[in-house]
Amino acid sequence: MKSKESNEVIVYWCPWWAPEAGVNLDLVYQNPVSIYKDFISRSDAERPYANFINCPAVSEKFKRTFMVRNTAETALRCDVDENNEIKIVFLNERTTNTAAGITHQATLKDNILFEYHMAYALFSEESLTLATSSPYFHKAPHMQYGAIVPGSFDIGKWYRPIISEFNLWEGNNKFHIQAYEPLMYWEFFTNKKVILKRYERTQKLYDITSSIVNFKLVKRGSNMLSRYKRFDESALRAIILKEIKNNLVE
Repeated sequence: MKSKESNEVIVYWCPWWAPEAGVNLDLVYQNPVSIYKDFISRSDAERPYANFINCPAVSEKFKRTFMVRNTAETALRCDVDENNEIKIVFLNERTTNTAAGITHQATLKDNILFEYHMAYALFSEESLTLATSSPYFHKAPHMQYGAIVPGSFDIGKWYRPIISEFNLWEGNNKFHIQAYEPLMYWEFFTNKKVILKRYERTQKLYDITSSIVNFKLVKRGSNMLSRYKRFDESALRAIILKEIKNNLVE
């Protein structure tokens, strides 16, 4: 007899940061927030029906979307030197800034692209597409400076950190984001209820992702299907899941 398919999908997530002796950055990462629950808590009780939350086209999207907030206030400027190389200068001296770096040239003319090192790693036991973007439906003052480069991939078929890569608007070289300001949306493309479970990043998981990112098993420019195929052909799925489940926090 065929078993009944579950109407829930579990997504494992963790804060992601480079190992450093004597440092554990897990304490600065807040849990993701359901934007549906956030909007429900702030909706007008006197207008229970005349609001967008009750529109199925809107509510279904909100129910599968979560928001993460920034950790530390960070202010920076991207200076271009005489060799046309970009150097990041941190401007906030009151608190510790979140690390940031330049990994490659910007795609668009007169724009600057930098990585903001507040990262996460998500994984699912089943095929599940995750899309990341800036928090376009929340008040997020940092978006006056630029926005996260949006992207998507199947977190059941690929495992790597999600890093906020910001594209600064044309002609702008500054960036400022407050602590606890909305940073990023996670949207999961599923009709199932998404259950988030947090786990601790381990050295073993860090080594696996470093290998996945650094070893070029497919040609540059290959689509994600090529990567999914190589992932499926290995034993990595079982290894990753076992390590995650052995280090669950909730």
